[in-house]
Amino acid sequence: MDQAATADVGRALHDLDVQRSRAEAPRVLKFHAPEIVFGQNSLGEAAHAARRLGGVRPMVVTDAGLIDSGWAGQLVDLLVAQGLEPQVWSALTPNPKDFEIEAGNVAYTELGCDVLVAIGGGR
Repeated sequence: MDQAATADVGRALHDLDVQRSRAEAPRVLKFHAPEIVFGQNSLGEAAHAARRLGGVRPMVVTDAGLIDSGWAGQLVDLLVAQGLEPQVWSALTPNPKDFEIEAGNVAYTELGCDVLVAIGGGR
């Protein structure tokens, strides 16, 4: 292949890569399976799990019902007792919509969170 043909192939590959980058959503580079803790007296384990994951500023995802019941507050107190700085986010509905998930992601970033702790779910 001559120099001009090689340059043409190089430009074509570059253009393809640029086009692909514009069209594709950002990729997840690393994923850790979540710890799922449940059962009687399991609320206290959430703070230990957040610490094990290296968390310092957990985002506590919950709903109005669990806030009203006091469970979210108990979780926050347990996280604080472990030296963590929890941030509570509850702007979602049951079976959250895509725009609610996006809003949660924005809140996670803006609040400087580094681990996610969810309380609730299921019926």
